[in-house]
Amino acid sequence: MRGKSKCERGCVALQAMDGPLLVPSVKGMAGGPMDLTTHITPRLTLRDPFMIGASHWTGSEASFRQLATYSPSAITLKTVSLLKGGDGTAITSRRRIKLEDAHGNFFGVYVDGPQTIELIEPVTAYQLTKKVKDLLPQTAFGLSVLQGEDYQEVAKMLDLSDYSYVELNFKYSFRSVDFKSLPDFLSRIEDDLRRFLEVFRALPVLVKFSREATALVGLMDFGKTLEVISQAQAGVIIANSKRLRVPPSRTPTGILSELSEGVVVGEYLLFDTYNTIALLERACETHRLVLPIVASGGVVDIGGVVDVFAAGACAVQLCTAIDTLGVHVLPLFRQQLQRLGPDAGSLSDFVATLRADRSAWKEAATRAREFRVDEEKTVDAALADDATVLDFIGDALVQECKDIPTPVWVTENDAIPEGMRFVLSMGSAASFLISSHIIEDCSCTPLLFDTAGDFCRKMADSAFEWDFALLPDSSLAYLSRQKQNALGARAPVVVGHALRSVFELVGSQGLGLKDVRHVYHFEGNSSRAALSQLLKACHPIPIPLWRSKLLPLLQFWEEGSAILAKPPLTRIYGALSSKELKSKWGVVWTTSEPIMLAASRRFLERAGGEAVASAVRRKVEESRQGILANPERAARRARSEGFLRFCRKLLLTNDAGK
Repeated sequence: MRGKSKCERGCVALQAMDGPLLVPSVKGMAGGPMDLTTHITPRLTLRDPFMIGASHWTGSEASFRQLATYSPSAITLKTVSLLKGGDGTAITSRRRIKLEDAHGNFFGVYVDGPQTIELIEPVTAYQLTKKVKDLLPQTAFGLSVLQGEDYQEVAKMLDLSDYSYVELNFKYSFRSVDFKSLPDFLSRIEDDLRRFLEVFRALPVLVKFSREATALVGLMDFGKTLEVISQAQAGVIIANSKRLRVPPSRTPTGILSELSEGVVVGEYLLFDTYNTIALLERACETHRLVLPIVASGGVVDIGGVVDVFAAGACAVQLCTAIDTLGVHVLPLFRQQLQRLGPDAGSLSDFVATLRADRSAWKEAATRAREFRVDEEKTVDAALADDATVLDFIGDALVQECKDIPTPVWVTENDAIPEGMRFVLSMGSAASFLISSHIIEDCSCTPLLFDTAGDFCRKMADSAFEWDFALLPDSSLAYLSRQKQNALGARAPVVVGHALRSVFELVGSQGLGLKDVRHVYHFEGNSSRAALSQLLKACHPIPIPLWRSKLLPLLQFWEEGSAILAKPPLTRIYGALSSKELKSKWGVVWTTSEPIMLAASRRFLERAGGEAVASAVRRKVEESRQGILANPERAARRARSEGFLRFCRKLLLTNDAGK
C-alpha cells in the first residue's frame, strides 16, 4: 500500500466533515513552507502530526501550562477509569529509574506507579479539562478511556463536546492472554469495542493497543478485531509502553536489583513500533482494510519520525521525547520536518514520496542524522572562541576563590606523603584545578569523578577508600544524613573552608525575579541546595534539566524562563542560544555555598594524619591565592587539564569523547 497516503485514502469527502477540523494558518506550496496538516481519520485532521500521548504530561495543570507554550496540535488527557482512577492527589509518586547499557549509557526508563496515579477518575478528568482548555485554544483535546470500563457511565460524567477525539486504551487487557482460548478472548474484545464505538459514536475514535496486543497483529483471528475498527472509520495507535522485568545488571549503581512490576519506556521501543506498523500494514492488505496508524513508543528524534512515516504511520504520539528534550521538542520537530521536505507542498506529499521511493527515504534519513552533527558544530563553534571562553573560565575561578577567610598557620609546612588518594571532580572549575595541581605536585593517586554527587554515590560501595576531597556543604550534608552510620572510618571530616560553589540564574537581562515563571535546573545535591535558596526569593515552576534538553531550550526560548547552573557553563549557554537571545543573555541572580576540604576519618586518625591534613589545607590555600593573582593563567591551565572537554560533554546530548 505504498504511494498515496493511507490516511488520505481514509479521509474522503473532507468538505463534508461534521467533526472537529484544525487547519494550519499558512498553506504549504512548492518552494514555500510545507503544509504539515495530517488527515488521520475522516473526522480528525490536525495541523501537524505531533500529538501528546496520554501520560504524566497530560494529568496536571502545571504540565499543560508548559505544553501550552508551543501549542501542540493534539493532546490526549491522561487515561480515564471509573474503577481504578485517582483524583490526582495521591501521596505516592511514580517510580522512575534510568537504565544503563553495558557501557553505562542511558537507554531507557523503568516506570512503576499505582493505578491511581497512572489513571484518573472521570470527575477529575472533567475538572482538569474545563480548567485547561482555555490554555490551548488551537489544540485538539483527546479523551482516553481504559478498556473494560462502563463506557455509558463514563460518558455521562463528562462533557463530550470538550473533546475532538476519543481513544480506547488497551493498557492492561492483553497482559495475560491464554492462547488456547484466543478466539473467545478476541470475541469478547470485539463486543466490548463495539460497545465503546456506540457510546462514543459522536467522536472520531483511535484504538491504542498495548505492546502485548501487537504480538497478535499477524494472526488471522485478530483480523476480525481490525475489521471492526476499520468499519467504524477509526484509527489505531501502535503502541503503548511495554511491561518488562529488568535484570540487576542494567539498573543504576545503588539499586542493582531486579525491577519486575513496572514498564520500560525509551528509544529502544522504536524497533518494536516500526516493525509492528509494517506488520499491521501487511495485515491490512491481507484483510483489505483501511486503518490509519499513529506511531507511539521510542520516537525521540526526527529520524525516527521519518522511519515510522515511511513504514505507514500518519502521525506520532510523543511522551519520552518530551521527557528527553523538553517541551521544546515540538517546535524543534516542526522545524526539522520542514527542513527535510523543502520541495514538498504538503506532509502527505512528503510521506507519499518516502513510501514510494526508498532512495528518497534514505536521503531523508541521512539528512535527519546530520542534525546530530549540527548540534556538535554549534557547541564546537561556541567553544572555539578561545578568548571569550577563557574569560568565562577565569571569571568562574575568581568567583569560586574570592571572599574566603585566610587561615592562620601555627606550624611550618609538613611533608605530604606520596600516594594519597585525592578525589578529582569536575564539579567546579576551581576545585578541579586545585585538586589537579595537588595531585600532580604531591604525587597523589587521583580518584576521578565527574561531580561531587558521583563521589557521594560511590561512597555506597563499602570497598571504596579515599583520603582527601574538596566537597560542597550540600554533599557533606547528604553524606551525613544518608550514609553516616554505614561509612564508619570512611566518613568525611571537615579540615577547613577552601572555596565557594557558585550558582547563577541566567536568562534575558532585565528579567526580574518576580517575572521568572520557569526555572530549569540540573539534579544533584548542590543544584537542589541552590534551588532551595532561589525558592526563598521567588516561586517559579522548577523543571529538571537533562543535557539533552539544553540546546532545544536555548533555541526555542520562552520569555520568563531561566536556567540555574554553575559558571562558566551559564555564560556559554548564551553563545548557544538564538541570535535574538544571545544579544541580551545575562545573570539574573547568584547564590553560593562553601566548598570544604575534607579528609576521611581513617586518614585523620592515623599517626601524623592531622599534620598532613594541615599541610594539604595550606597547599589548597596557596593554589587559591595563585588563581586570584593570575586568573588568566589559571584559566589556560584548567583548559589544558581537560576542564573544557568536560564542559563540552555537558553541552551535548551524546559526547564522542573529544
